[in-house]
Amino acid sequence: MMKLHEVLDVLQSNSDYWFRPIAWQGCGQAYVLKHGMTHLVPSARGGQQSMTCDPRELAGDWEITCADRVLGERNQGADHEGP
Repeated sequence: MMKLHEVLDVLQSNSDYWFRPIAWQGCGQAYVLKHGMTHLVPSARGGQQSMTCDPRELAGDWEITCADRVLGERNQGADHEGP
């Protein structure tokens, strides 16, 4: 598990990976970095500029994940409350 600043340091040069708060596991959504901005994915436009406003999520633990895992959660009809 990592803090948000650690995730951003790792992903500065690699936008192939997605990241999200640990609390979001199972909800089928995450973020990706595009041109230094956070985009909520998936979306109809390939990502929508966004960031959580929940201080517990911002200060909590985050994970680096992959698109296939997140999209698989959506395809399974996850009933977890999303972002």
